[in-house]
Amino acid sequence: MSIELNTALFVLAKMPIAMFCKNERHEYIWCNDAFAALLETKTEEILHKTSKELFSQIYKAVEKSDERVSKTGSDSYDVSFIKKDGSTRKYLIHKHMIQAANGKSISFGIMLDITEKANLELEYKTAIETTKDGFWINDAKTGQILDVNDSYCKITGYTRDEVLSMSINDLDIVESMAETAERLNAIREHGGSEFTVVHRKKDGGFVRFEISAKYSSLNGGLIFSFLKDITEKTMMQEMLIESERLFMQFADSIQDVFWVKEPGNMLFINKAYEEMLGMKIDDIYANPEIFMDSVLEEDRERVLQAFVDEIEKPEHIFDEEYRIRDKGGNIKWIHAKTYPIFDTNGNYIRNTGIAKDITAYKQLEDISDRLNEALSKKVDEETQKRKERELAFEGIFDIAGSCLCIIDDDWVMVDANRQFLNLFDMQEKKEELLGTSFKDLLSGDEHDRAERKLEQVAQDCETHTCYCKNSVNCKKTPVPYEWRFKKKNGESVVILATVACFENSKRKKHYIASFTDITRLRELETKQKENERLLAFQSKMAAMGEMIGAIAHQWRQPLNLLGILIQDVQYCYKDGDINGEYIDKFTSSAMEQLYFMSKTIDDFRNFFKSDKELLNFDVYKNIEKSISLVSGMMKAHGVELELKAVKKPTAKGLPNELGQVILNLISNAKDAISELKPNDPKIKITLDDDDKYAIIDVEDNGGGIKNEIIERIFEPYFTTKEEGKGTGIGLYMSKTIVENNMSGKLSVANKEKGAVFTVKIPIAIP
Repeated sequence: MSIELNTALFVLAKMPIAMFCKNERHEYIWCNDAFAALLETKTEEILHKTSKELFSQIYKAVEKSDERVSKTGSDSYDVSFIKKDGSTRKYLIHKHMIQAANGKSISFGIMLDITEKANLELEYKTAIETTKDGFWINDAKTGQILDVNDSYCKITGYTRDEVLSMSINDLDIVESMAETAERLNAIREHGGSEFTVVHRKKDGGFVRFEISAKYSSLNGGLIFSFLKDITEKTMMQEMLIESERLFMQFADSIQDVFWVKEPGNMLFINKAYEEMLGMKIDDIYANPEIFMDSVLEEDRERVLQAFVDEIEKPEHIFDEEYRIRDKGGNIKWIHAKTYPIFDTNGNYIRNTGIAKDITAYKQLEDISDRLNEALSKKVDEETQKRKERELAFEGIFDIAGSCLCIIDDDWVMVDANRQFLNLFDMQEKKEELLGTSFKDLLSGDEHDRAERKLEQVAQDCETHTCYCKNSVNCKKTPVPYEWRFKKKNGESVVILATVACFENSKRKKHYIASFTDITRLRELETKQKENERLLAFQSKMAAMGEMIGAIAHQWRQPLNLLGILIQDVQYCYKDGDINGEYIDKFTSSAMEQLYFMSKTIDDFRNFFKSDKELLNFDVYKNIEKSISLVSGMMKAHGVELELKAVKKPTAKGLPNELGQVILNLISNAKDAISELKPNDPKIKITLDDDDKYAIIDVEDNGGGIKNEIIERIFEPYFTTKEEGKGTGIGLYMSKTIVENNMSGKLSVANKEKGAVFTVKIPIAIP
């Protein structure tokens, strides 16, 4: 060997990195001290030995590597084996084939101890796989998913292979491919980023991740990302925001003042504060004690002391009634109550409170106190001989204006007041009545129905036990029923009965009933219906008169023409001018006028036909039709009829009956014009709508209606016309048709030159 080679080998022998050389037979022909130390032996014991002799545990892997070196010229691999002390070490081996000076091939290798690095990698991988958060590795340029942990797969429901076959945009349901590429560029540029994404789960659901991404230049650029599932957290935050929104909405919707306050600081107060006091919310936020200025001086010291006690004594609950004066100068009664709020350590931190306007209650209390005082005095006067415990009830029961009686669950009469006895002509026979069956008072056909009603009352009413045998506590408002009773003399009466259920002190079910004799009312209702029927008949007769007058005007011209034609026949006969052509012309002219007269009758008959069903109809055409029926009459009286349509709505109602109303209004306007005789007699009809009603204005220049009678013109039989010229029911029936039959409105007002009648009827809903 040369001096240079010896020197080189000496240096390599002392290097801390394990090195070795092998010949073509894979025998160790040289090694340095670090390699011998690694094998825990001496250099001379290594030379001329094979891997099988030195590495009994891993020789197969070494031999395979030697074969790869012989074929390719180099090889790298890692192995692990157990040392003499029982520890396991891991080594990375690199080998290269070189040519010796004699032309033979030898392999040169180094052996690195990578045990600590391998352990760190194992720990890192274990940490990645055991964390609850998702983890993946992406190609920094393409975003391709290179690795993923089990936690991500468990969260999303995908298998590992499924995730690795997908791209980021296959999973992200928010970002576009362009946005993803932009985000990857930002991570590479800044070395990392934190952001949130929404990924699609395998079951179709979604999961929201908070991602912490770090960039690494390894292997051409990698992105390591931890994905924390924040779906529940986000939902909780959204729920919190929604609950706060609902709280604010609820707080501002209630009429009572509601607040949350800590010492010296108003945290929240709702809008009702402004309504109650007329003061701005911003003012009380700026100065929470400003409301004390509104408290009446008579109550201020007491209220202020109560607030001081609330602060100094946290267990104290502010519960006060006091008076305030609002910005308008009105005095109101307020009931305010606060509740302390403590932290987990029991320390007072704030309070919440509510203030209610009880002015109306105070007024009712005052009225009630006065009434109770007067009633108590009256009861004491009339029931001195009764037991003290029953004085109040018995007195009120007996002097009540309504007919009252009490029956038990077996229909036995327990008590009855004076008005009840008077109703049934039993003023002096109360003792005979008590203990008998209530059914004896009912008509025979009412028994079954009455039993069903009492059962229903028992189900609807909540009962409670009270010392007073006649205590009633019904939560549901009693519903009145109509029953038919028979009096002692056999007379039948119709009674409106209101029944409530209660229990006496022995928890036995009782019923208290209030009766009102409505026999006369029902008779009056029957009479009223008959009167209405008569009014309707009279209205039809009046309408018929109007119709006949209109027909007369419509017929006058064709009758005149027929008269002229007949006279012409006489003259032509005398002159000998009658021939076939003349007869044909005469017949055609006469038939034309007869057809016109016949059509007039059909038009009026159809027009005055009563509608039975609410229909959708063109209001403008309906008015046009009405005008056509009286146009001849209006011309005869020299009255100009003008129809103007701002809009042409479709209404829902009774078209024929509305036509009758329009005719009646036109007729009344004509009569008013005829009486005043203006220079330019005119009736103007205007049609419009307000998106809810079709509006018809009928305006005349007939001088208007006197103020002292304008409110009475819709009363039945009220008329300003001369006797024999008006029935006084036209406007009454018109108002009935519009308001009762079509849910509209008919009104009147005076203008500069005359009166305006306004008809409103509902617009048809598309």
